[in-house]
Amino acid sequence: MLTSHRVQTDFDCVVVGAGHAGLLLARLLADHGLNTALIDQRPDPRTADTSGRRPAGWALSINLGTVTALRRAGLWDYFADHAQPVTTMRVIDPAWGRDVLYRAAEIDGEALAWGITGSDLDTSLVRAVFDQPVVETIWNEAVIGHDAAGGRCSVTCRSGRRITCRLAIAADGRQSPLRTAAGLDGPRADFGQTALTLGVTTEHSHRGGGFEVLYLGGPLAFLPLPEGRAGKPTAALTWVFSREEAARRQTAAPASVVAELSALMPEHVGSVRITTPIVGFPLSASHARRLVGRRLALVGDAAHGLHPIHAQGFNLALRDVSCLVRMLADAHRDRGDVGEGAVLRRYQAARLPDTLATSLFAAGFGVVGGSASPVARGAIGMGAILLQNVPALRAALARVGAGTMSFPPRFRPDTAGVPSQSRRKSADPGSIGRARWEP
Repeated sequence: MLTSHRVQTDFDCVVVGAGHAGLLLARLLADHGLNTALIDQRPDPRTADTSGRRPAGWALSINLGTVTALRRAGLWDYFADHAQPVTTMRVIDPAWGRDVLYRAAEIDGEALAWGITGSDLDTSLVRAVFDQPVVETIWNEAVIGHDAAGGRCSVTCRSGRRITCRLAIAADGRQSPLRTAAGLDGPRADFGQTALTLGVTTEHSHRGGGFEVLYLGGPLAFLPLPEGRAGKPTAALTWVFSREEAARRQTAAPASVVAELSALMPEHVGSVRITTPIVGFPLSASHARRLVGRRLALVGDAAHGLHPIHAQGFNLALRDVSCLVRMLADAHRDRGDVGEGAVLRRYQAARLPDTLATSLFAAGFGVVGGSASPVARGAIGMGAILLQNVPALRAALARVGAGTMSFPPRFRPDTAGVPSQSRRKSADPGSIGRARWEP
């Protein structure tokens, strides 16, 4: 069990925020022998009721590159039983009547991604982290700033408590108080749209096939999930509209929304039944001015909040974690200072290309995909024709989406003899309306 005795006050690293990135980061740093503390303003998730933390219909995809890294770190077993392999993904442009089918077989993968509900992801991460007694945890404490002087920094909590460390790591989300206190807030963009998320059961099996339809105004994305308790095929839908249209559907009679959705499902999936409330998320993006400050590093949404297309933000956050873990583990192995400027500058330089490329892709695809501009629709249609007819290009784009081409995460540094307290082994393992395509 992790400790939370509030005795120790000096660490190598203090991770602020016990979200997805923060939990995984704390576990991996401790695995590599760094004395690590994890601080969050929420109560201990092992004892508190966390059932309402995530909307019931919220889910995301863990791409192939991230799964490969989790396997190598010995952590994938915690997630595997709750995740649905997505072996195909079809992107449809109804304006041109064209679609592009991406197959895992084209990139020699068992799946392009794995769909998992937010609640199952949270539970799996908590188990993965708390299975090892290697992290000091501090709950019900809100961090409001940090001060760096000499070879240490001091993290300040709202209660007045101060904790010293060599490096503070902000993993505290889009509204990161630690980032704001460090003066690293950057530009923000409001897309003027809302993403509706909801869970559904389907009449027939989805067979591991996902799809995304690029409707004018915003896409409709279908993410396959494991079968529900009643043995019914389940999926998560993300449906993007203008704020007004989204509000109208949130307040509409459920039967009318079901009828609208059922008409949009492919024939092999059939009709749907909504199983969760329809929850709306205003779409926006934000980016920190820099990824590092004095004895401070930013990861995940604290560094970059993305348009949620294809769950790029989650997988980008885990690539932040991968990169930072490797660099800090290397510095620690060489008996260096994990918070010194040279280490942090290397982290920023390594992450900037991936961060910029993914941010531009997510924002561009999200905005252009729903644009009514003739230029945008023409570009989408021509791109679909090109991808349909050039298999090598289609496979390359599939690898980028699966996270296995440009910046694959790798949680273990290329070193021998790095101390690790984790010994858990991993087992590797159309048309608008009723579409007639197969997965």
